Amino acid sequence: MTILITGATGTTGSRLARRLDGHTAPVRRAGRSPGADVRFDWSNPTTHADALRGVRAVYLVPPPGTTDPETPVIPFLETARAEGVERVVLLGSSAVPIGAPGLGALGARLGSFVPHPVVLRPTWFSSNFTGNHPHADSHRRDGEIV
Repeated sequence: MTILITGATGTTGSRLARRLDGHTAPVRRAGRSPGADVRFDWSNPTTHADALRGVRAVYLVPPPGTTDPETPVIPFLETARAEGVERVVLLGSSAVPIGAPGLGALGARLGSFVPHPVVLRPTWFSSNFTGNHPHADSHRRDGEIV
């Protein structure tokens, strides 16, 4: 069972990919950057089928900076269903209830595309205090967490 990771070079996607490497399921990193295994672009639906071919599970990081993630993600989920994807794990937010506009609406619809939907609704990422994240930078610079 191949696992597709969207946002594979981002904070959660890259860490998940590293964590899953070497386990029983092969990992396919999807993205626009050179570090991706397969080219994937939310704004270019022609990249979706290639990314999903042979995949049975998806870690789905919605396109950043959009107030209406359904517009680019629903066609992707339709392709995922057609390709036989069984599980989608959507990175949501604890600040957005399931069914609320935007990301919440996407979470509410997930089950109509795959038999095993999961919506993660984290409150905070400890990883925001590592690397080049603004919180990490200010902590190192000022010695405090605000």
